[in-house]
Amino acid sequence: MYQTYELFLVGFSLSIMSLILIFTVNENESSVFEELTELNASKNINESKS
Repeated sequence: MYQTYELFLVGFSLSIMSLILIFTVNENESSVFEELTELNASKNINESKS
């Protein structure tokens, strides 16, 4: 009984953490994507310079 309760607690906390992660990622998705494209652009510029 104690083991199943422990497993349920772990699974529950993990699902909550993943839900929070998904929510924050969805909220910041556009800004993260913009940052990634900027990073790639600057990387390409640096490569073309050298």
